[in-house]
Amino acid sequence: MRAFIRQIMLDTTVAQEIDKSSISEHTCLPTGFSSLDHALGGGLHFKNVIELCGKTNTGKTEFISNLLASYILHTTNPSVYIFGSTGSFAPKRMHDILQKHNIQTAVLSQIEFSQVFSIRELSLSLENLGALLAASTREQSLIIIEDLSSIAAEINWMSSEIKHLTEIIKSLSKLQNMIIIQHNISKSNLQPKFETYWNPMIDLRLYFNKQAEYQRAYLVEILKTRYKAIDD
Repeated sequence: MRAFIRQIMLDTTVAQEIDKSSISEHTCLPTGFSSLDHALGGGLHFKNVIELCGKTNTGKTEFISNLLASYILHTTNPSVYIFGSTGSFAPKRMHDILQKHNIQTAVLSQIEFSQVFSIRELSLSLENLGALLAASTREQSLIIIEDLSSIAAEINWMSSEIKHLTEIIKSLSKLQNMIIIQHNISKSNLQPKFETYWNPMIDLRLYFNKQAEYQRAYLVEILKTRYKAIDD
């Protein structure tokens, strides 16, 4: 386990053209940002729980949009499951994302969005998804939990509810899936209360911080990773 590997500047105006080769026999997904992909050994890894942290409006939603496009372009039979309460990736928003990346909007039929407003609802929805995926032949699904802070408002992070949620998420990742969790939280609030159940579940934690001098540039810190990151 390595904590704080390096800082990487991402400029969302110059994201690379995504290579459209298949990921069916690969274990990671390119993000479209060469510096980050290089640092992570090729991109974000399947069978991982990945947490994107940072205050609001620091580039996490746009980063996920690029990642969604990368996943769809790399996968012959994509399956995307999105859970949240804000609608950042609701069907209309997804339609716009696909058009921006010149992806046929027919793929919307393979993207499922579920509204959840509590940890209990999220756990139940993920449990149902786990049963569905365990009985199917699909591999390497992309599962996104958007704006966890709005779902987990006032939650006790050392409660049995959080323990149950982390067990469900870990079991989903073991089914060859990639779990992306958008967590609008400042670095100062990543407190010891997360250590009991939440932190041990996270395989990769990226922290996003907008740079004032660049309108669309973001500093990304690798705060935690289970696999070797490249330092040069």
